[in-house]
Amino acid sequence: MTVADPAQVQIQVQQAVNQAATQVLGAKLAQHQIAVQTLAHSAPALAPEILQAMQASLPHAQLSQLQLQLSPELPAAPPIHAPVAPFDPMAAVKDAYVQEAKDRLDPSNYEVRAKLNIGGFKVGLSSEDGLDTDGLKKQAKDKVVSKLIGCVIGAVILLLIVAVAVGVGWYVWSQSKNTTPGTAAAPATAVAASELETSDWDGSKPLMCMNKKLLVKGVTAKVTGTAVSGMAGCVLVLEDCNIDASMTAVQTTGNAHITIKGGTIKGKMAALNANGGTIVVEGGAKIDGKVKKVGTGTIEGAE
Repeated sequence: MTVADPAQVQIQVQQAVNQAATQVLGAKLAQHQIAVQTLAHSAPALAPEILQAMQASLPHAQLSQLQLQLSPELPAAPPIHAPVAPFDPMAAVKDAYVQEAKDRLDPSNYEVRAKLNIGGFKVGLSSEDGLDTDGLKKQAKDKVVSKLIGCVIGAVILLLIVAVAVGVGWYVWSQSKNTTPGTAAAPATAVAASELETSDWDGSKPLMCMNKKLLVKGVTAKVTGTAVSGMAGCVLVLEDCNIDASMTAVQTTGNAHITIKGGTIKGKMAALNANGGTIVVEGGAKIDGKVKKVGTGTIEGAE
């Protein structure tokens, strides 16, 4: 993209402003739509018409704003000469008005400002200060900073996606590292009571057992959701426990092994759900709810 010479653009804009202002103000004065006495107040309201006239002279520039401010220079007091003729007040007033009109229409007596949109940059021009080079530098710097920030944000998002993918991959690997392709993981089996660790679960929230050997004894629990979940490597004994769950009371996945001795097991959706692993019911435990077996899951002592 070729960028025009700022100095040349400034000259073109100033010429267009002078021509458009002279054309519009002269036409309004000739048609008595504005008066010389109120020209300073009327001129700013004519900025849109002057801007439109300027646009015709600058078809390749986008003009967004024009600030018109008239600062006429008052005519100098006439020198004192010896009177050669009687003083005519009307002629003096007429001459003063004519001179004031000329001063107000002189482009050198007012400052013109314009804003152009060139190549995505907003260029400020002034008949007094010329091209706003500081504004151009700031806009260029802001564009570079904006692009850098966008690149940094994109890199952070990419790193987050990679981190999530790695985390999911690690979890899947850790869950399946002990599983031989094509076969289920070796099921956990019941162990001696001396190998069990007494759990501090009080039934106030769901119990999740994974790679542990636990004993839960005499707990009464009413839990929202699934009450007891046995996962990979879990060996759990529920002894004389009364469990009531809004969904599933006792559930196994992977190769977990849960033994229920006595007590009451109740679940609104299912009392027992062996989604892999084994559930053994013994010791007169009461099962209130559906008994489900999925895949390789097994349930003994309850139908």
